[in-house]
Parts: sequence; structure tokens; C-alpha cells
Amino acid sequence: MPAKRLPMRKIREALRLSWGLGLTARQVAASLDLARSTVAEYVRRAEEAGLRWPLPQDCDDFILERRLFPPTPLVATVDRPLPDWAEVAQELGRKGVTLFLLWHEYKHHGRRDILEILEDRHDVRSTIVSGQLPVSGWHEMIGDPTLADAILDRLVHNAHKIELKGESMRKTLKSLTQSGRSGT
Repeated sequence: MPAKRLPMRKIREALRLSWGLGLTARQVAASLDLARSTVAEYVRRAEEAGLRWPLPQDCDDFILERRLFPPTPLVATVDRPLPDWAEVAQELGRKGVTLFLLWHEYKHHGRRDILEILEDRHDVRSTIVSGQLPVSGWHEMIGDPTLADAILDRLVHNAHKIELKGESMRKTLKSLTQSGRSGT
């Protein structure tokens, strides 16, 4: 399960140690008893938000949190029908059916469905996504850059990515099956 967010006090301290004192992510992590990757992630988010040390005086905890974790774009449900979530859950129970495959089927009804599912599961449940399309191709496939960023942010943040190399097992099994038939 994904880790809960750190308190803003600890995030501020990580930024102070990193930017204010020039410590490495490893040193900051050791000082605050955090994972190095956690420190690096919060520093990355702060940099992407355009923050620098010292933080502006008007940057209280609420503002800092909003800058580091911008809210999800609102999803209007009036324009599109909501999927039957019981049916989606039932389909996910079938062998070979993935969330990505179901989303692709529902894509014509609205690309925001996958974002809603991921938002509901974010920081609450683990989600496994598998597919043959590399992450770099998702923006083009999703079509809406803002929506693609929101979806990928929830998938890639705290993700364990495993890329398989080599020939497809489907091709390997097909060639073995065909060679077995030709020998009889």
C-alpha cells in the first residue's frame, strides 16, 4: 500500500536541509529518518511547483500542500454516463482482463473514468497495471495532456516499474506449437 504523506513540518524541514544547508538527499534522509527516494520526491515536487528556499513568508502549510499536491481536475459527470462499477469489478475478476483494457473499452464514454478509479484508490489501495504500451506512449493514447498528466501522476508516483525484455512469450509459444505440428 502506498505510504501516507508526511506532515508539512517534516516536508519543510527536508526542503530546508536540502536547499538551505545544501545537504544531499541521503544526508537529509538520514537526518529525518526517511527514505532517500521520499526526500528526492518531495524536493522534485517543490522544484516543479517553482519553490525555492527560503519559502515565501506567505507560504503556510495549506499553501505549501496545495503547491506540492495540486488538486485533481474536477470531473463533470453530467456529460457522460457513469460505468456500472459492479460490472467493472466483475470484469476485473475474469482471467486476462486488466483495468487498462477495461478503460480502453470505456474510453469512448469518457477518458476520466480511469482517473476516478485511480483517485479513489490513491494512497488507499495498491493498483497493478500491466500492458504492452510504454508509459511514454500514454499521453498520445489518452489524448488530453492534462488528463494524461493526472493519470500518470497517480500511477507513476510510488510505483514499482518492471519492464520485461526479450521476445514475446506468445510468439515463442506459437513457434513451438507450429514446429510441433510440422514434425508429426
